[in-house]
Amino acid sequence: MRNGVMGKVFIEFVVEKDGSLSNHRIVKGIGLGCDEEALRALKTINIPWNPARNRGEVVRSKFVVPVTFKLDNPPATINGASTPVSEQQSKTFLIVEQPPSPEGGMEAFYRELARIITVPAQTRRNGVEGKILIEFVVETDGTTSGHRLMKGIDPAADQAALDALKSVNLKWNPGTQRGTPVRTSMVIPITIKNENKELDRP
Repeated sequence: MRNGVMGKVFIEFVVEKDGSLSNHRIVKGIGLGCDEEALRALKTINIPWNPARNRGEVVRSKFVVPVTFKLDNPPATINGASTPVSEQQSKTFLIVEQPPSPEGGMEAFYRELARIITVPAQTRRNGVEGKILIEFVVETDGTTSGHRLMKGIDPAADQAALDALKSVNLKWNPGTQRGTPVRTSMVIPITIKNENKELDRP
């Protein structure tokens, strides 16, 4: 526990073509009732989402959101719309009115990631499979920073996924709050399968 932080709960959900959210589920929890509270809070947020697009067509897309619990603050800290505009660009948001999106769409992003990533031979030999979660920040200028592993499956595979994500040469459209670009935290899931690499997507 550091700076009063109990931990982060990671919740995955799907943004439907009409902008509604579905299929909420906990992908990494901390227990003590925090997982259920984070799930409940996320389901009650009434912020419309703009659906993702792939080659101009509206598509379903999957997101993972981290919810941080602290001992000395209200139970879950999710940055909301009440933050003054003057403070927005210095804060890192978890939930925004318009989430970040890579130029060309998520499908293009995952294609580029699949092209770059190499699953280590040791990982394949050991039959290791599972989902890797990597968190990073989309800055207001569309660059990314602060890449870090949040949930791993194997040291070699984790590092390969982290290195590949840092190497993706696609700029992002920054998240916006009240029409202003803001720093936004993102979590990307990468699923490693035994014989072939596959990047998690809807």
